[in-house]
Amino acid sequence: MCAATRITTEHGSLRDQTTSADQEAWKPKSQRLTAAEMSARGQRHVAAALDPIITVSATGVILNVSESVLRVFGWQPAELVGRNVSVLIPEPHRSSHNEYIERYARTGENTLLGRPLELRAVRRDGAEFPIEMCMSRAETNRPEGPQFVAIIRDISDRVRLGHALAEQKRFYETIIEHMPDIVFRLDRALRHLFIGGALDRLGGLRAHEFVGKTGRELGFPAGVCDQLESVCKGVFAGGDAGEVDVQLGEAWFHCRIVPERTGEGVIATLLGVAEDVTQRKKIEEELAGHRDRLERLVEARARELRRSHEQMRMADRMASIGTLAAGLGHDMNNVLLPVRAHLNAALAASRPPCRPTVRACVRQVRRSVDYLQQLADGLHFLAADPERENGGGPGECTALAKWWSQTGALLSKPVPRHVRVTASFPRTLPEVAMAPHQLTQAVLNLIVNSGQAIPPPADGKGRSGLVRVGAAMAGKGRGGGVGREMVCLSVRDNGTGMTDEVRRRAFEMFFTTKPRGLGSGLGLPLVARLVNNAGGSVTVDSKPGKGTTVNLYLPAAERAAAASLGGHGGTAVISLTSPRTANVVRQMIAAAGYRVLGERERAGAAIWIADAKHATPARVRAWSGARGGWGIKGAALNGRTFVLVGPVREQDQKRWTPLRPVLVEAPDDFISLRDAVGRAVVRQQAGATR
Repeated sequence: MCAATRITTEHGSLRDQTTSADQEAWKPKSQRLTAAEMSARGQRHVAAALDPIITVSATGVILNVSESVLRVFGWQPAELVGRNVSVLIPEPHRSSHNEYIERYARTGENTLLGRPLELRAVRRDGAEFPIEMCMSRAETNRPEGPQFVAIIRDISDRVRLGHALAEQKRFYETIIEHMPDIVFRLDRALRHLFIGGALDRLGGLRAHEFVGKTGRELGFPAGVCDQLESVCKGVFAGGDAGEVDVQLGEAWFHCRIVPERTGEGVIATLLGVAEDVTQRKKIEEELAGHRDRLERLVEARARELRRSHEQMRMADRMASIGTLAAGLGHDMNNVLLPVRAHLNAALAASRPPCRPTVRACVRQVRRSVDYLQQLADGLHFLAADPERENGGGPGECTALAKWWSQTGALLSKPVPRHVRVTASFPRTLPEVAMAPHQLTQAVLNLIVNSGQAIPPPADGKGRSGLVRVGAAMAGKGRGGGVGREMVCLSVRDNGTGMTDEVRRRAFEMFFTTKPRGLGSGLGLPLVARLVNNAGGSVTVDSKPGKGTTVNLYLPAAERAAAASLGGHGGTAVISLTSPRTANVVRQMIAAAGYRVLGERERAGAAIWIADAKHATPARVRAWSGARGGWGIKGAALNGRTFVLVGPVREQDQKRWTPLRPVLVEAPDDFISLRDAVGRAVVRQQAGATR
């Protein structure tokens, strides 16, 4: 190169103030170099360069190359010198390279000089690879024009690494974009440097809208910002990770924030992950609600347990009272019997005529004895177990008038002094299908309740309270009885009455409106259970301030049917599914004098006892017409009797009604079963005698 060389670089035109020849002239003579020596030195420097350096003429011919082109391009330096530089350029730029040089020479327009460029190059074997090239223009005084110097660097490894990094970046961006959590990075001013993930949970904001802004600038609630700022400041100060739960609208997020340190260990930024825990919060709330309900339930069960313990203590007391009443009644009977005997003996020993005063005294004593006898009988009924179905034998019934004469004195005692008890039991009433001791227990509970529901008069004088006990016929089927005569026994008072809510809950176990210690909540449930077991029902009619009436609907006992079981000949067939029920019916029908036939002999039987699984209305009609009837006028089955055991569906009742079957709706109830068999026997015998 000559001393007048001017080099244009990417920083502009640099013109040396002194030429290299002047500089060389200033040196001592021993240090001065010839032009040939300087050229050789420059070529050695270029040859030793690590990256290829190529000098190209204004026409595109390669003038000089460094030795490193062999390593990068696969060409020997000598092979490239004199060739057009387009040999190193891949298509399609190779074909248009000469046009580019001509346009540059004509217009001076260029896009390559003075700045590094990333281009594609081609090796000797035709393989393309990426390069970074920096080209400069060197002015010469030669007629062929300027020269161009290109420094080329093989960036294959850098491009490969860049592609790998870009692929990895896309990979992580895809993960962040589809992850259910939110990832964010904050600087020391708590501005967002990056955010990604499930941003739809943050009000629809886009990622770029977060960058450079704090939570307050984004319009997040002040409370949420205060929580996050407090945690972030703690992480910056202490260097430990922080956690906090925040709520945005209806969504809950669990935020975990960790520090990011520089190489010197300084915390420069914070990295956070916000996990959507809305569902977990809902589950926690539900669990808390369940826990509260469970605690309330346990508390309620504890109260019920304490009440049960109290009821057990009261039951023990009642059992003791029952034992005492039984013993007292027994002892009173033992005392009253000799008293009567002595009174009779005294009257018999008195010589007639007996003085009127003596007879009057004896009558008074006898009246007192009768009263004591009533108390003794009442104590006997009161001491009996009410849950035992029969107190004095199978199918025991009660004549109401006689029963009240025995127990009325005792049942009238528990009421307060300001209350009086009246009774009305016509002797024409039939007996009821309920044992005397059970009836005593039921009516005693009702009278006690009525007496306690009547407040004393304001002045504390008089007997304004009234409890009326009575009975009357209620008609067939009243009070839930199916096809049976019912007797209504009522207990009526003029007390405070009940509200609708209290009336609805009156028969619930342990429900009471009485003060602690006065009521157990067991009286009315016991009454309902006893009456229902007897085949009856209970109703309550009450209004606040108007008093209360409790009606016991009790089935009338069919004594004629029971008496008919004495035995009158005849045949019967039993077709029942339950072996136990069939055996009981067999004993009853045999006791009535009927001979039990097998199923094959059913056509000749006078009575057929079956359940719905063995009989239908059509089969019963066929059975009744199998042999000539007795000609009973109005008899539905030609003088025969059919007993249907078990409940009848409502849609089947119309089909059975014309056949007039004897219906047993509760086959497990001994009394109902016995009464049904008795009615069948009575009906059959009445038809046979016409």
